[in-house]
Amino acid sequence: MAEKNHYDIIIIGSGMGALATASIMAQLENKRVLLLERHFQEGGYTHAFKRKRKYSWDVGLHYVGQLAKGQPVRKAFDLITKGRLKWNKMPSPYEKFIYPDITFEVRDGEENYRADLIKAFPNEEKAIRQYFKDINECQAWFRKNEIKKNLPGILDKMRFIIPNSSRFSEMTVKEYLDASFNDEKLKAIVISQWGDYGLPPEKASFPMHCVLTSHYFTGGYYPIGGSSKIAEYTVDLIKEKGGDILLNHQVNEIIVKNGKATGVKATYLRDTTGDANREFSAEIIISNAGAYNTFLKLLPGSVPLPWRKELREFDEQNPQTAHIDLYLGLKESPEKLGFKGENHWTFSGYDHSAAYSSRNDWIKKGKPEMLYFSFASLKDPEAEHHTAEIITFTDDENFAKWKDEPWKKRGDEYSAWKEKIAQGILERAEELYPGFKNLVDYYELSTPLSTETMTGHHRATIYGLAGVPARFNLEKSPWAQPRTPVKNLYLTGTEASAWGIAGAAIGGILTTIHLLKPWNLPRVLTKL
Repeated sequence: MAEKNHYDIIIIGSGMGALATASIMAQLENKRVLLLERHFQEGGYTHAFKRKRKYSWDVGLHYVGQLAKGQPVRKAFDLITKGRLKWNKMPSPYEKFIYPDITFEVRDGEENYRADLIKAFPNEEKAIRQYFKDINECQAWFRKNEIKKNLPGILDKMRFIIPNSSRFSEMTVKEYLDASFNDEKLKAIVISQWGDYGLPPEKASFPMHCVLTSHYFTGGYYPIGGSSKIAEYTVDLIKEKGGDILLNHQVNEIIVKNGKATGVKATYLRDTTGDANREFSAEIIISNAGAYNTFLKLLPGSVPLPWRKELREFDEQNPQTAHIDLYLGLKESPEKLGFKGENHWTFSGYDHSAAYSSRNDWIKKGKPEMLYFSFASLKDPEAEHHTAEIITFTDDENFAKWKDEPWKKRGDEYSAWKEKIAQGILERAEELYPGFKNLVDYYELSTPLSTETMTGHHRATIYGLAGVPARFNLEKSPWAQPRTPVKNLYLTGTEASAWGIAGAAIGGILTTIHLLKPWNLPRVLTKL
């Protein structure tokens, strides 16, 4: 194998987890890191795209929490980008939950959120106060659980300091809500952000819900210049140490020799020479492709795994949904209709389980039960033109007949199907906000096929393996951690920790804990 194809570390993918791991290993350990990305743009869900030479959208980052000065996520991003990435604070309220007869605004501050809920539901005051105490207890347990999973050596076994579980660790959101609250509208409102983890209350882990909710207690933030700045700054740091990123490179196999990961086989998707197949080698192989893809698609079947069957069954028993994203270029500022940069979660009723169950039926009927509105141009002070995104959920099965067709060449029937969906979303938006359609200058619909084509995610899921309670129990989900049974092979990103851009970044940092030299470990741990 040519020496030029050898690196210290190879990372499959270039999403947030990959960028975080690569940046830290380059900065602190002077490692030459190669990122192999199947897309023609780096960044995974942090990349952006442009249309009509003016409208620009982020594909995955809509807001991030815990970015106030001194908070852990702020410290993490400062470490990953060497302090180059700057953030703009969203207005307060940063979220609005829109129901048929209630609009609930989420203001900055845990105390404000609690007070506003008590004001809206005074009969539930005692339960609401306990709810916030329980959120903080869950968050503390989750942090300790992550430390226990990832600290090497003797600290990993100090269970008398870090207990195996809390009273909430195996609880679903629905189980908590039914045991704590009587008012069905209150139950609905406190889980209005369920779209951020993509599961209904009867399936979602309550600790995961608590981590998500508390993540935004100090408000929402947005990267100045857009999410693509994350990749821009981190790739610069990686290249400064002799590393690189190769786009249009689809990894097909992780090479394992004598029980040790030694390299990868990849295809250059834009090869014109007839020599598209390439091999790269490294001492360490890290996958940002998710547990399912890594263990069931990229590792050869001959490589022994103690839980290959169990992982497949977990995925089959806990399917995660995909999403649809309508990207909008606007003629005028959405401030004309009263938007100020906050996100809007809109629902046609209070039954979130029913909304989740209707994720496939609404396409045929015409209008979705829930929509999420985001206005990046009102969050980013450097935005030059106004844009919006409207997101809802569906499964990839609704697009299966076009799965094998190439991107942008899926035919008239597919285009007509997309147009029908887009119009249904726009009609619902107009019902909610009269005059909305008149603002629209350009629109483009992204389907689960777009997700699968660009990211390779199994079943086009945006969140990877489902966040059910078993997902956070290492005995039940031993694949949900950076370490793997294959020597020198690691996971990074959301499935090494938790969901979202922040979760992926923390997952990337946790992966480095297993790779750093002892004298560099404290520098990273202080950021967590």
